[in-house]
Amino acid sequence: MGSLRLIVLLALAAFGALATSQGLMWQQPVSPSVARAVVHSSGDIFVFSMPHSPSGLLTVRMQRFSSAGVLVSNVAYTASASGNPSKSFVAIRGDKIYCLISMFDPSSGERTRMYVYDIPSLDWVGGGQWLEGTGIFMETTTAAFGDTHYFIMGFREYFPTEQGFYQKRRLSDNGVVLQSNFAGYPGEVERSGDDTFIANRSTSGTPGQLMVMRIGALLDTKSVNAYDPGGLFNGVLSADGSTFYSLARSSSTFVYVRPFNVAAGTFGSPTAYNFGGAPTVFVKDRQPHGSSDAGFVIGSTDTNWFLRTTPTSVTANVLDVPGGGFARLGRDANGNSVAMMGWNLNDQRFIRSVRLSRSTGAPMNSTSFAVPLNGRRIADVLVDATGSLRFVYEIAQDSYYNEAYLAQVNPARLSVAGPFTIGGQPATGTVTLDQPAPAGGATFLLYSNNAAAVVPVSMTVPAGQTSANFTITTSTVAANAKPTINARYDGLNLQTNFDLAAPLIQSVSATPQVQYGGLTSTGTVTLTGPAPTGGKSVALSSSNTSRVTVPASVNVPAGQASANFTITNIPTLANASSVISATTGAVTRTVFVAVNAPILLNASLAQTTLKGGLSTTMALTLNAPAPSGYTVALVAGAASLVQLPSSFAIPQGATSVNVPVNSSAVTSTIAVTLVAYRGPYVRVMTLTLTP
Repeated sequence: MGSLRLIVLLALAAFGALATSQGLMWQQPVSPSVARAVVHSSGDIFVFSMPHSPSGLLTVRMQRFSSAGVLVSNVAYTASASGNPSKSFVAIRGDKIYCLISMFDPSSGERTRMYVYDIPSLDWVGGGQWLEGTGIFMETTTAAFGDTHYFIMGFREYFPTEQGFYQKRRLSDNGVVLQSNFAGYPGEVERSGDDTFIANRSTSGTPGQLMVMRIGALLDTKSVNAYDPGGLFNGVLSADGSTFYSLARSSSTFVYVRPFNVAAGTFGSPTAYNFGGAPTVFVKDRQPHGSSDAGFVIGSTDTNWFLRTTPTSVTANVLDVPGGGFARLGRDANGNSVAMMGWNLNDQRFIRSVRLSRSTGAPMNSTSFAVPLNGRRIADVLVDATGSLRFVYEIAQDSYYNEAYLAQVNPARLSVAGPFTIGGQPATGTVTLDQPAPAGGATFLLYSNNAAAVVPVSMTVPAGQTSANFTITTSTVAANAKPTINARYDGLNLQTNFDLAAPLIQSVSATPQVQYGGLTSTGTVTLTGPAPTGGKSVALSSSNTSRVTVPASVNVPAGQASANFTITNIPTLANASSVISATTGAVTRTVFVAVNAPILLNASLAQTTLKGGLSTTMALTLNAPAPSGYTVALVAGAASLVQLPSSFAIPQGATSVNVPVNSSAVTSTIAVTLVAYRGPYVRVMTLTLTP
């Protein structure tokens, strides 16, 4: 059997793709054999591989490339091990890259070894470590990496028998913290938290047993009958971590799916899909799809399908690629799945990328391009933080030593700016070509499937340019929507969708923000855009209803972006506060309001000159209605001449009151000082008594 030549390709296909053939933008040689590509936080790409050395020993190699494809470093280490590497698992954690390899040794069977690459020092550290004891060999079939631990499953060989195993190990020293052997078949393991995992395994029979394991500091296992004669299950954890899907082929043309609610620890009802008269089908790859679903590529000898599973349903869409080739799945930045498939037409090999809608699983657009002869086995697919898609494919050759290349494909794409657009506000669409537009420009016909997102009839990318924008006119919507936009030109069909959001609460305010009890303030809610037909209701609440009350809701009229409501401040003896919340859907905005006790605004005498022995009144005035129990302290400078109560209560709800002032007869004119006060508010008066 000829050796393999690998090509690692970077395809930036985040927001759209061509339906016509594209070419490689650039390529760089890398090393082959179980090659895996990972993207660093810097944007650089690290490619791990295990090529054979002339000595017959294995060599581990790490090559680093910039995002533009420039070789940054190339570090190799000749391992003191031999064998044929069959599978690798690679993860970046901090400054280290962990490389787990399963390999076949003709003298001892499958074995597993861990290598660690230190990024800052450009060095392989530790020399690699076998993950088994003397005479006990392990074939690792699945692995997942947490922050400080990793979890593996596979088959362990106790000659002459074989059984399943699982282990949770520390990344720092490969020490085992959980492990067990089991009768049956390992499935898949996925990371579910910082250092937690979820995995499935099974036993054969009719019925067999499907087991789902939740792995943290301890291990929790749930089991259910599973009608899969082979007992072999794939597994996928949804992107939101809510559902773990187990899928197996229950006959030559049936697949069986069992969802598992991760939080509740319960199995959902099984669902099945029949591929009808197709030849025997196989599961080629799996991937989280959308937020809470899973996607699988299912293939037969003549057809490929994309299978979308939800907790309650299974649907399939035919992919426009013949069966029999290789296929892998990736996931773009928007949660859509990207299927990478290889096939041949006559003597030419092609690879096609098909993007599949996160909401329906239906094909959205595709990119295809020719590759060298015998180059259609896809080995790896990944998406970096920017949504750029990378994939690895292999080419069979007759030479002993392998070759490999790192390359990039830059397809045309259609995108809409921003994470979302508020209905009623314009959105900007952009068509980007993979090469400059021809003479006369490239005129695209534009289509929208939603009346709330109106596009021009056409737009043109000017001659010599690679991109141009157009405006999408949106209308207000009562509920969030996802319009699909198409751009077509000379056999090229680009498609994307974008989030059109119903208006949400943007802010809530109070005027004045500090008010006195018994008086009202004006509250204002402002939306992110105009309210739809029928208006937009905003729920209101107060955190301290004993002092501040608001209506249960306020309606923003259709076409308007704001509305007012009344804030009622209840009279209080002491200063108080409340937080007013305004909510639409899952979005809440708040404003802090203060409610102060009324102050003594003024104190005055009905008569400032009085004949001794007669009476008058003192008027006490507040700036706001008095609460229950509100009193004002009174003092006369000559208590023997002017008689005042030591304090006087102002009736609840009143803003003023008259206090009786009595005097004694005098033999000469005399001025007496009178004081009324509450807290820091002091009012001073003078009453002149005459004979």
